[in-house]
Amino acid sequence: MVEDRITALEQHTATLESRLRALEGTSGRSWSPNRPEAPSPAPLRGQPWAAPSQPGARDPGPHGTSPSVGEAGSVRPGSRDPGHHGEGAHSTTAKPKRDLEDVLGGSVLAWVGGVAVLAGLAFLLTIAISRGWLGEGARTLLAGALSTALLAVGVRLRERDDRTEAALAATAVGIAGLFGTLMMAGAVYSLIPLALAQAAAFAVGAVATTLAIRWDAQPIGWLGLLGALLAPAVLGALDDGGIAFLAIAYAASVRVLVWRRWTALAWAVFATVTVEWVAWLALDTPGDGVAHFVLATFGALTAALAYGLDSQRAKPNPSALALITLNSVLMLGFAVDDAATLAAVAAAHVLVGLAATQIPRISRPIALITIAAGVVIADFAVAAQFDGLVVTVLWGAGAVVFAALLGARRMPDAVEPFVKDFGIAIDEDWRPRVPGVARLLGRPHEEDWTLAVVGLVGQLLIAVGHVLAVEAPLERLAGPSVGATGLVAVAAIGLVAFVCARLSWRALDLLALTAVAGFTGLAAEGLPVTLALAAEGALLGLAAARGAAVRGPADQWASLAFVALAAVHALAVVVPPDALVNGLGPDPLEPTLALAAVTAALGVTLLGRKAAPFALLYLASGLVVTVGGPEHGGQALLSVLWALCGVGAVVYGLVKDVRPVRLVALALLAVTAVKVFGYDMASLDNLARVASFIVFGILLLLGAFAWQRVRPRALT
Repeated sequence: MVEDRITALEQHTATLESRLRALEGTSGRSWSPNRPEAPSPAPLRGQPWAAPSQPGARDPGPHGTSPSVGEAGSVRPGSRDPGHHGEGAHSTTAKPKRDLEDVLGGSVLAWVGGVAVLAGLAFLLTIAISRGWLGEGARTLLAGALSTALLAVGVRLRERDDRTEAALAATAVGIAGLFGTLMMAGAVYSLIPLALAQAAAFAVGAVATTLAIRWDAQPIGWLGLLGALLAPAVLGALDDGGIAFLAIAYAASVRVLVWRRWTALAWAVFATVTVEWVAWLALDTPGDGVAHFVLATFGALTAALAYGLDSQRAKPNPSALALITLNSVLMLGFAVDDAATLAAVAAAHVLVGLAATQIPRISRPIALITIAAGVVIADFAVAAQFDGLVVTVLWGAGAVVFAALLGARRMPDAVEPFVKDFGIAIDEDWRPRVPGVARLLGRPHEEDWTLAVVGLVGQLLIAVGHVLAVEAPLERLAGPSVGATGLVAVAAIGLVAFVCARLSWRALDLLALTAVAGFTGLAAEGLPVTLALAAEGALLGLAAARGAAVRGPADQWASLAFVALAAVHALAVVVPPDALVNGLGPDPLEPTLALAAVTAALGVTLLGRKAAPFALLYLASGLVVTVGGPEHGGQALLSVLWALCGVGAVVYGLVKDVRPVRLVALALLAVTAVKVFGYDMASLDNLARVASFIVFGILLLLGAFAWQRVRPRALT
């Protein structure tokens, strides 16, 4: 330690001399070695000595941190300067690039030599064992002595300012040899207790990690950390307190990995530890209390690793996000059948995520991912504990929570054009609908809005999917009734959608209206369904016209959709499909009421008023055929009715000078002409055919006379 400081001080003095000489060369002043110089400040405790920075270099701030930058900047408050990441964080001079020759001669040869020495020692021990030269104790002592000697030689070379790869290779071989010696002494020969072997492995790992940090040599850190973490499994001691040793070693590794920001090694450590404790839980099947404690311990340590790595970067750390996600999946996988454990894990995720939103050094994405993971786990807990209607209600309650969050966060500017393309109205004078939720997550972030949208849509999808799969399948619309439970479930979806629309997007009213339509179809059959749908469409139309509901075209389209559903149901279920041929059947009351309800509802809706005359004509046509009989008389009267309506529409279009009305009237007369010259001529008897042709011809002459007398203004 003292030699390193002396060396650094000499380098510091040499740098000052060179700068002073450069200044004297420009100013003409002479330099005297006897001139007193200001002493260089000593490094703080626990910090390595760093060479002085180059002129014009930016001061990184105290303790290697950069100044806090706001959200618009690239550095989170309290996070470290991104320029100091990775290895060499304490070095201020760039390492020269190494060519292939230097890599082969300086690195490859050293590491291959170290591997060869390790293999040679293994072969030597093999020969000694096979020929009986050494007993178990002697061969173990020999291996330990040789490994310790190699480690001492490597440390000595490195500490004497020998920065070659040979020193690192010798150190690495010594560390690997010590781990192997402990494995043989504890697991193979049983020369020492397993607890002592684990403690010794921990000590070797601690020494290796200390050297790795001191030398900034990450390969030595890989050996030390992974060797110590693999010791319980290699020694076969996971049952004999090895799982506790693994947790302690993992906690120490987390501290080192976060401090040094060794991301790749963090993944290796996470994979190693996870395989060990997962295998232990799966193969040894401990009691529920022990299993829950192990699950909570390693889950908390992995979360600490993810949050620690994230706090060390200016921007969100992808590795941290992936670690927290995988950790949540592991927690869910091991507790998927235990509702109480799932609920506890979900609550822990949500609480940790909410707390992380208040810490400036933690990025918002990892906090929100933690909250989202907690919600997903809570959904599984609900499914594991309850069934039926309760599941739908609780999942719907989750949608309400996300809707409140969505209403508390303004839509990002980048999303507004995309939303407007779908015709969704955006409140320009936006204010939080639920101020309490806005304060819960602290300062607003755009990621909050994204989480709210994804959560809201996800919760609604699983709630609606559960209703359609369990309580009220779609095939029940045409089959037997779903019962009270199914109706309550559909009503619950409608209520949830209505509340969510009040809290966030009014467009969710469409989901509520869909639930109302589904409830209507499930609760009744036949004519009552048509009447109810038509009445609902009429009420929506009146509300849209008066502005009582959400203003805009969405309400008008919703009212038209209800009337269209009523019309489809009437034509498919209530009204005979051949009503224009055989009339409305032996009991025309129900078809008449259904068509009349649809016609009246179309007259009320703003978008359906133009279609109301066609519905009325269809109703009148069915009644005429019914009254006149399905054979000759009824069809002759039908032709007369169509011709009379067509000529009347022509006269109305001429008097009011409405061209669309005239065109529709001419089209109706054309259809009537096709019917008269086609169907009536071939199918009617003589008297009916004569009446059809004469009346149709007279009406056409009257229409032509009216056209000549009142010609359209465009033609005059």
